[in-house]
Amino acid sequence: MERVYDKSIFAENLNRYMAAKDVNSTDICKLLGVSKSVVSDWRNGRKVPRMDKIETLAHYFGIQISDLIEKDKPINKQPKITEADLRFALFNGDGEITDAQWEEVKRFAAYVKARDASNDTQ
Repeated sequence: MERVYDKSIFAENLNRYMAAKDVNSTDICKLLGVSKSVVSDWRNGRKVPRMDKIETLAHYFGIQISDLIEKDKPINKQPKITEADLRFALFNGDGEITDAQWEEVKRFAAYVKARDASNDTQ
């Protein structure tokens, strides 16, 4: 027998995580391959998705399944880091970095991101 989750708690959590990530219903529809009316039912607490959809949402948001189905789970929002913050952190706070050095840092970051994405699919 499939476990039943509180529809209103799921709806509240889904809406909070969507707002925190600046995601709209269309994005969720594309991600999960469902219609806008289905997502609307979830967001308005009329229905709750199957566990496979909840798992996909949790992975998409980078959270645990419990963050979507349990009450009062805080959102750990990552602070936005500016280019100035990064330059300060990477180069001992002196801010002295050439454009060429900065481009090298960005290329390396892109490489690491691509490598990690490749490892996730293996």
